[in-house]
Amino acid sequence: MQSQQTIEEKFDPKKVIHFSAETILSDACGPMEDWMMTLGEYQFLLEPSSGIWLFFDRVHDTWESTGYMAGEVTFTLMKGELVDRPNPEPTIWPRDRRYEAAEQLFQQFLFLYGEEKLDESALLKAVEALTLKDRQGRHWRIRAEDGVWTWWNGKAWVAGEPQRENLPVPNLGPWQKFAEAKWRYFELWNQKEAGKLSEEAFAAEINQLRVQDENQAWWQVRAEDGAWLAWDGSGWLEGQPAV
Repeated sequence: MQSQQTIEEKFDPKKVIHFSAETILSDACGPMEDWMMTLGEYQFLLEPSSGIWLFFDRVHDTWESTGYMAGEVTFTLMKGELVDRPNPEPTIWPRDRRYEAAEQLFQQFLFLYGEEKLDESALLKAVEALTLKDRQGRHWRIRAEDGVWTWWNGKAWVAGEPQRENLPVPNLGPWQKFAEAKWRYFELWNQKEAGKLSEEAFAAEINQLRVQDENQAWWQVRAEDGAWLAWDGSGWLEGQPAV
């Protein structure tokens, strides 16, 4: 049986833009069986022309959308129930559905807590595991006490609302120039993945994404994964800006 990871590794976003109404998917992507997986009694299909995960509706004998794209969530079973566990890293898709998945899972955790199937310590640990990274490199977490989204500003968790759409970067105060650089990184990444930007051109653009913090230290986005690198005088070291 194929795993979700194995199937998603075969998916190539660059191919999607070349598909047309005349494209025969079996010729372009192989048989549909190669894109299917089974999880308990559930069947899933990664639609190779869109990157959308479908599930088989046994009642209506049809394939229906899960609402998630490749790489956004990991499907798993929790106490026999299907769970959409959001992946911690940002996605390449215009809409980031990981936050919705985290909210749904948080409600399931609250239900189990109310049924006394999770104690307070287990609830807090489960919620902490739902920490997500956004396109600007910030970490987000749901506050267990009231379900409010919070983000880590380098010193504390601050209430806020994660950006779920690929929209202009909001005003983040001291974070603004870092947010804009990270947002530009993902714009360039999307262009590279769509085949509109070569690896060389991508790397050249990324090398321009350098900003200074309040201490005049230089920071750069790493091309491979979008992580922040700081210049220590002799080399670039991974870190997280505290602004």
